[in-house]
Amino acid sequence: MQNEIREARQRIKDDRLKRILVFTTDGGGISDIPENLREFAAFLTLTKPSTIAQAIQRHLLELSAIDRQDEDDFVGRDAELAQIKGLVLDPDKEITGISVSGLALLGRRALINQVMRNLYPSLSRPNRVVDFHIFQSCADIAIDLYGSVNELISPETISDLRQKFKSDDAESCGRNLYSILETLAAQKQYVIFSDRGGIINHSGSLTNIASAVVKSSNKSGALRVFFVTTRKPVARARSAFPNIAFFDLNPMNAEAARQYIVQKSRTRHISLTANQIGQIVELGRGHVQNYDFILEKCKLYPPAIALGNLDDIYEVSRDRSRKLLDSIELSENGKFFVSVLNHYFNVPAEFIPALFDKFEDAAEVCNELLDKHVIVEEHGIYSISAPLVEAAGRDRRFDLGSERTGAIAIKFATLLAEYKDDGVIPVNIIDAASIASIEAGTAGTTATNWSSQFILPSHYIYLARHAYNKRQYEKAIDYSNSAISYQASLTNAAYIYACRTLGLSAARLGDDATVKSAVAKLNAVDDVYSKAAGAFVRGFNFRLLGDFPAAEAEFHRARETLRDDVSLLRELALLSLLTRDYEKAIDYADSALIVASDSAYILDILARSLAATLDRHSLEYDFRMLDVLKRLERASDRNNYSFYQLRSAEKDLALSRYPAALQSANDAVRISPDLAATYLMRAKVHLASGKIKEAREDRDAAKARTHTGKNRHRYFDAEILRLEIEIAIKARRWTEATVHHKSLEQFGVSDSDTLGRIIARGINGDRTNLDASVRLWASQYKGY
Repeated sequence: MQNEIREARQRIKDDRLKRILVFTTDGGGISDIPENLREFAAFLTLTKPSTIAQAIQRHLLELSAIDRQDEDDFVGRDAELAQIKGLVLDPDKEITGISVSGLALLGRRALINQVMRNLYPSLSRPNRVVDFHIFQSCADIAIDLYGSVNELISPETISDLRQKFKSDDAESCGRNLYSILETLAAQKQYVIFSDRGGIINHSGSLTNIASAVVKSSNKSGALRVFFVTTRKPVARARSAFPNIAFFDLNPMNAEAARQYIVQKSRTRHISLTANQIGQIVELGRGHVQNYDFILEKCKLYPPAIALGNLDDIYEVSRDRSRKLLDSIELSENGKFFVSVLNHYFNVPAEFIPALFDKFEDAAEVCNELLDKHVIVEEHGIYSISAPLVEAAGRDRRFDLGSERTGAIAIKFATLLAEYKDDGVIPVNIIDAASIASIEAGTAGTTATNWSSQFILPSHYIYLARHAYNKRQYEKAIDYSNSAISYQASLTNAAYIYACRTLGLSAARLGDDATVKSAVAKLNAVDDVYSKAAGAFVRGFNFRLLGDFPAAEAEFHRARETLRDDVSLLRELALLSLLTRDYEKAIDYADSALIVASDSAYILDILARSLAATLDRHSLEYDFRMLDVLKRLERASDRNNYSFYQLRSAEKDLALSRYPAALQSANDAVRISPDLAATYLMRAKVHLASGKIKEAREDRDAAKARTHTGKNRHRYFDAEILRLEIEIAIKARRWTEATVHHKSLEQFGVSDSDTLGRIIARGINGDRTNLDASVRLWASQYKGY
């Protein structure tokens, strides 16, 4: 074990170890990890060995895909390779360095390696890539470089190097660094300088070092200095370093991706059909590591099976997309413009000034997002960079909101009515035009608006999904009905999705007639998936009505076809939580998280289920509970949800830490002011603190925000009644408590008899430890 620990520490130092994954079925294992390594450990407690095996297999496939990037064959970037070689071999310039910018893991180093193999066949690839932090000292950089020359560095050598680089003179530091590069060249090695923030972009020591190293290399005329950056070097850097060839690497286009997949599948002896190649092109979203992961899976399983279940492929693509986007810091204007692109897909350059108060703001935001490779521009049309599309679509930071969406739609529809580029309408803005036309209410009503002619059923389905996610259920129903009216033009999958959205939206509003109509439409289709979707909608409706046995039966009927569907697993987990079958809830949540590891909804269900199984001590110290809360915090922050604050308030309330619970409850109300659950939680905290007046105010606020349609969320109505009873008992209002208790009985609450006995004691004057009995009942009560 000691050897593994030493190796792990060395890999952390070299920035080669990012995370230690510990899989366990009982939450154990933390004691085996040394304290100074625990911050790198992620403990994943999964209840079934089969789910652990699935998770391990996915991580191994991903590691194998990463390792494949070191293969000698270079495919899919021939055009970029030719461009860089053209820059380097330009007779009018003496190029001594190359700077390649782009999103992480797109193949920037591989491109540099291929350039070197082409131009200097005698040189080998670098034996290590030297990564620098922006404020790293010259001496630290030299020591790292020197380690590339000599495997072992004595303390005396390190001391000498620190002394040698003590001078702040940039040119002197550059000469000394370049001498090490010369030594490497003599050994037929070269070094790639890498920095997440962009080595050429910033003021400070590294810019000076880079300048000095480049100047030193200029004197010898050798191509030996390379930079890999995540940001595009700014214009002043490009002019300041004329001897560096600057190149911006974009995600693979469809043709390059196809070439890459065909060549790599041949070298790995994988037989793919033309349709399968096209499917992989779409799934990979232009990112080479996504393609490598899919090909590794196709090597492990027959391609038809590997591409038949896409859950792990979607999860890897989503996870990579999220990590890339999370690593990029954006201004408020930057977030806003990404939100616009997220909604409309493609926006012409001429439209961008209309989004901002000042033209300078429009220019600045475009430069910012282009520099950071968040967006791409092609023929004057802007869109989100392909590897980031998935993350932007799932991140609530990039949700425009109803008010902004309507205003922008009207602006766009007006501009689109007259927009033509040299008399031609670009194909890639038709989606944006159609969506804006529908949202602005101009479809078919404005003669000059050409966009209404291009509206497709898929545009209505897209808007129905967005409206449902924003809880605009009436709009979702309207859009779904519009899509369904084009049934003859829809694929089976699109028609099923439209009917499913119609049914779920109607269920949210208590419109049982529309729910039945949606289910009938789904059952009329001769397709097992359509009938499974019908069962899911029925189960969802029963769950909202509080008929849990009927809901469970329908969900299991749907699961016969939709075995690992995330929405279905989430509903089963929630249903198990509400019926107090916590082990089953944890099991379903674990299965769902294998596919959707960052889902705040599912993590919330898991946190609530775990809390219900823990005693007071374990609630505070159980490692798995802490890990789930940490993951829930990240997911909540990213999507501006209040799940984490609610669970924190619930935890502190159970531990009688009322000030901390109130702070978390206040944060939850601030984040989700329209959510009834946030006020209900704060009311519970106030009540436990003896603040009856404040508890009643928050109770009223919660009631005002509940769904009003035909007993929607019956279990939530029961929660409010429970709170009413607790307030009445606390205030010694026995008649009021009795009335509320009779109302509660209609919900079939499992321990209403216990509550009835507590009220009877109060009425009869036996009030010894009465408040304690109520608190005990409230803490033990978890659902029906």
